[in-house]
Amino acid sequence: MNERESLAPPTIEAFRALVALDQEKTVTAAARRLGYDQSAITRRLRTFQQGDAFLRRRGKHLELTPRGRASLPAIRQLVEQFDLVLRQCWRQSPLAQRLTIGTGSFFAERFLAGALSRMQPRLPGWQLQVRIIRGQRRILQTAEGTLDLAIVSHSPLQIQSLLNSSFGGAVELEIEPLCNFGLCVVALRNTAAGQGLAATSDKRPLNLNLLTRWPLAAPDPESGVRRQLEAALADDARGLSFAVEGGNWRTTLQFALAGLGMALVPAPLAADCNPRTTVTRRLSDALQIHYQLICLASNKPRERECLKQELFAACERA
Repeated sequence: MNERESLAPPTIEAFRALVALDQEKTVTAAARRLGYDQSAITRRLRTFQQGDAFLRRRGKHLELTPRGRASLPAIRQLVEQFDLVLRQCWRQSPLAQRLTIGTGSFFAERFLAGALSRMQPRLPGWQLQVRIIRGQRRILQTAEGTLDLAIVSHSPLQIQSLLNSSFGGAVELEIEPLCNFGLCVVALRNTAAGQGLAATSDKRPLNLNLLTRWPLAAPDPESGVRRQLEAALADDARGLSFAVEGGNWRTTLQFALAGLGMALVPAPLAADCNPRTTVTRRLSDALQIHYQLICLASNKPRERECLKQELFAACERA
């Protein structure tokens, strides 16, 4: 008998402990979450440290191996379905099924709220949960199964690169183009940036090289849009300067409205600005925000398709 054959299969409670460990990050917190002694959770997790291990020890802590992380979405679904069946067996009201969507604040405000409102009557009894989190975390949590779907502005190549570095190529996501938006720069008229922009034509896209003349309020260096901008400028990207970096699109705009350089923002957001106090110039169509809808292929296909239809419709109305 080889080692694999001699190992007892994990119980549903062991799987539940593994999911809790991923959520809470420590055995102590996982035990607290499940209402058990730490020693009981440690025993349940021990089965995942043998054979083709799902867990490995790093210092005093346990962490998922690439194989364990790749298997986590299926394990999470198994635990959820077991709990649902258990409640039905005991003739209790089943838990409401939940669809969890990850997005950024701009897309949530502009498009997702309306899409969910129209979608809800089509999915009676479902809970719709939205999480506003950073783009890279949306990708990773979708791959882990924590999110059912996510909307991101990373390119397919950037998404795949992150998955490869985090999961060793063991996880694949479905990536579907959702919508594109042009980019603009916005500055207060009474600032140096605003006066400089006002001297340019509003009939054609702003020359990207002019962005090196005034400080920018822009997304952080790891964002898809920042990488697009730097790639478009090539060697001239070294001339960019930033008054402030990071934050969501609306925060970036508020920085510029406080006089902190000019904001790099989506065109729909720039359209809200008061032309009496601000100057707006659109950038080349080659520089756009490309939103992608991502999900695990096997995750809630009917509900996912329903949401996709409403999102596409919301973007078309924009």
